[in-house]
Amino acid sequence: LTYLINGRGQYLTRNGTKLTTTPFAEFNVTQGNRYVLRVIAGTCTECQYVLTIENHDMVIIAADARSIKPYRVDSITMSPGERYSFVVNCNRTVNSYWIQVRTIGYCNATGAYQLAVLRYRGAGRTPTSPPPTYAVTASNRPGITMSPVNSACSSESRIRDGPCISDLRSAYTAPSVIRRTQGITRIYWAFGFYIFEDEELYNSPEYDVFLVSPATNNSVGSTINGIVNVPAPSPLLSQYEEVPREVLCPKNGYDPNTWNLVHRECVHVIEVPAYEVIEIVIVDTLDYYPAALSHSIHLHGFDSYILEMGLLEQGIPFNQSFPRLKQYLDSNNRPRIPLDVVTKDTYPLPAGGYIVTRIYSDNPGFWFFHCHFAYHLDTGMSGILQVGEVDTFPPPPPGFPRCGDFLPYP
Repeated sequence: LTYLINGRGQYLTRNGTKLTTTPFAEFNVTQGNRYVLRVIAGTCTECQYVLTIENHDMVIIAADARSIKPYRVDSITMSPGERYSFVVNCNRTVNSYWIQVRTIGYCNATGAYQLAVLRYRGAGRTPTSPPPTYAVTASNRPGITMSPVNSACSSESRIRDGPCISDLRSAYTAPSVIRRTQGITRIYWAFGFYIFEDEELYNSPEYDVFLVSPATNNSVGSTINGIVNVPAPSPLLSQYEEVPREVLCPKNGYDPNTWNLVHRECVHVIEVPAYEVIEIVIVDTLDYYPAALSHSIHLHGFDSYILEMGLLEQGIPFNQSFPRLKQYLDSNNRPRIPLDVVTKDTYPLPAGGYIVTRIYSDNPGFWFFHCHFAYHLDTGMSGILQVGEVDTFPPPPPGFPRCGDFLPYP
């Protein structure tokens, strides 16, 4: 396992041994200028990574698709699908400097990392400092890390580890409706896994989707609210009436006390009203530990206002910590929503933690939401947010292509 930067890089072992001699990506700059760099986490596995530039800090100016108020950091942790824009002030001695991406958290054991070069004009092609390794990073000083892995997002963790995404501030003022305290529809997305017994998979006429966890060797289905989402036989938006009702999950879902204890596969649709404030509370059903897996969450069709992030109460099972989170959300102890609350469309869910987001549901239709890890997505960790009533959606245009299950026999 390794990374590529702009399609380039070498296969490096944890201690820095080169297994290939292919070229590194280079970024040419002029001393005294400032440059905007756009970094895109074009990955699709569970491996988060941290980005650093030798002897240079970064001023973040955009998160995903939206501008934010400048925030200076020394490194940025990224999950699959995230994007950041940042400014690098090239005011150092003319030289070439190492850029490093390095896996972190759940994937520490892989030792995967990659290098690139920030090259000042007039400098040699190769930095004069030794190449970083997995253990010896490109950052030669402790500093501020944006979005540290599985942070509690508490006052103490912010000082010790760095800011969470919810600490960023938008360059724009959020609509007043987003900040209201009443008239809100709240829904929950709980990310987890159902563990199969071998008998269920291999002595059954069903072909249930599953993956074999590399961490535990268990066969698991990936779930949201205890449901393995399966595709509808026809598109919901254009052929809704042709989708059999029996393939749809119950509208009210299932008892949270049974999530991940009973295997359920169905088309997972969650209905919300159009043109309302929808508060989406996203939780991880598994236990916290510092290097535990952190899902990358993505909702299509909307930017999400990131209100709060943190960890569930530790030392108790999910069926106790989840009700306590609900009690907190119903209380008057929540922080006020800032005028410039940040928006993102992709964000990491802390292991054993939660994220509170809001959207204004002004984009009616069926919108996909999912974990950005490819094999979690492929094995059911997704759902469809239905915004508004189906009979209010515009009909497909004449001659619009139709599709459905291929059935070779009548």
